[in-house]
Amino acid sequence: MAIGSHKQAKSPASASHASHGLSLPANGLEALQKRGIYCTSALSIEHQHLAKRYVLRGVESGGAVVDLGRACAYLSSDGNPLPWLQSIDSIAVNGRHAIFLADNLVRIEMLRMVRTYELAISLHTLSLPPGRIRPEIASKLLFRGRDGKLTEAVCCIGCRHTHVGVPPKTDGVAT
Repeated sequence: MAIGSHKQAKSPASASHASHGLSLPANGLEALQKRGIYCTSALSIEHQHLAKRYVLRGVESGGAVVDLGRACAYLSSDGNPLPWLQSIDSIAVNGRHAIFLADNLVRIEMLRMVRTYELAISLHTLSLPPGRIRPEIASKLLFRGRDGKLTEAVCCIGCRHTHVGVPPKTDGVAT
């Protein structure tokens, strides 16, 4: 990955990028919606009843048109692709692609405006506060790039497939 700017965020805003992803102004969100690009960067905590445990849930999503793109993808904490729990097939393009469940996730979120890119890479884990049964999401910003040049996911016009996630393995064979 090549990025034009390697600035590490040290401001109070870095906590916001870690928890919620890239902060976009209202007109930026409207531009994405007007062009039919839907990207979900929010994480949630899910309880797996049979396994009796909590996991993080992330949705790989996004896509692009000629002048604008946004994508959100997930990796394991060691940087390897994760097998998705569910691939999402849709008639619509530039939306949700796959759902991931894991104990921890690295979220890669990118926004492209013509040829300029914004990038946020953050680590998310479950943290159990004292006296609580349900964990909370602990987030840490790993990298924040501004005004860079990069990647296929936010240039994939009419996107309807994953760019990072891989199919789950069944009996040693990918599905």
